[in-house]
Amino acid sequence: MTELVEIDYAFRPAGYWNDAAAVGELLPGVRSAADRSAIVAYWEAGRLDALPHELALQLGSGGEREIARFEVGAAALSVRARLLPREIQYRVLELRGNERVVARESRNLPLSLGELIALIDGCGAHTALAGARTIRSGFYPQLAQHYQSAGSGFA
Repeated sequence: MTELVEIDYAFRPAGYWNDAAAVGELLPGVRSAADRSAIVAYWEAGRLDALPHELALQLGSGGEREIARFEVGAAALSVRARLLPREIQYRVLELRGNERVVARESRNLPLSLGELIALIDGCGAHTALAGARTIRSGFYPQLAQHYQSAGSGFA
């Protein structure tokens, strides 16, 4: 990866579940009111990373968020993070009529911008999405700038 001086590749978001919409996405699979209240309390304290194992298991697919998206015509690449007990699982999906997982990785913290780019480039998505018209991420403001730079392969 060629690094550009003006991009902070060490940037790491504080988390992917810190906004008001996130707590609503986390709760659909949680059965009891007491468990829902406990999860909300951890979320409000900014400590979802300390969520007890038995509560984290209830989050299921509701804990997954899209953290980056590349679009080329009808095809897309989606990078998603899922909150699991004591870690965050990342999936890179190719979306071309159906979903195909092209990479998986787990970490204890949110990815830095450099780690996200390495995950994307390492799964071959970089060449598959050459010419991406839309590159979006609400968590990594410099992601599009990196891929739109000279020599990156993206338009």
